[in-house]
Amino acid sequence: KSRISTFFTWAVAEQGLRTDNPCREVVAKKPPKRKTKWTPALFWAVREKLHPMMQCYHDLTYLLYQRTTDARLLMSSQIGDGVIHFTPTKTEESSGLSVDVPITPDIQDVLDRARKLAKLQPGPGGDAPVIQTTGGSTYTRSGVYSAYLRADKAVHGGTPIGLNPKALRPFAATARRISIHAPAA
Repeated sequence: KSRISTFFTWAVAEQGLRTDNPCREVVAKKPPKRKTKWTPALFWAVREKLHPMMQCYHDLTYLLYQRTTDARLLMSSQIGDGVIHFTPTKTEESSGLSVDVPITPDIQDVLDRARKLAKLQPGPGGDAPVIQTTGGSTYTRSGVYSAYLRADKAVHGGTPIGLNPKALRPFAATARRISIHAPAA
């Protein structure tokens, strides 16, 4: 609805093609809120079902406290001087504020694993996706969600419960810290 409304606003205001915005009368039902929350047990069960590069993504999303898009689009050139430099995609066009995340031993371990799995190594400019497909490109949003859906189905006997990688960030912020090296007993 938002996209169509924006289009009609353009049509009305900029082009003079219409005199009203018909989308203002459209009432769209909001999607149901997700109620499935990550737990340490789910974190490990899903992680075990992901392929190795996606496990790196899973771990980085948890460890970095950044949005999933920013972890997915992380480039080698953003890593240096003991930090990962982010200009979050959500703020890059507004405030443009950036975030430097210190590289902890756990984060370094994940970066090393991803580097070993990577098909495309950083070139002279130092740029290559950290989390990359077998072809060396960044994952698409749908590629990540497909991997999580398959893992969710595998963990829950073919019937997914709606686990969402975006929920890893709040889980990381509120859960007792778990080590990515071994599941808690």
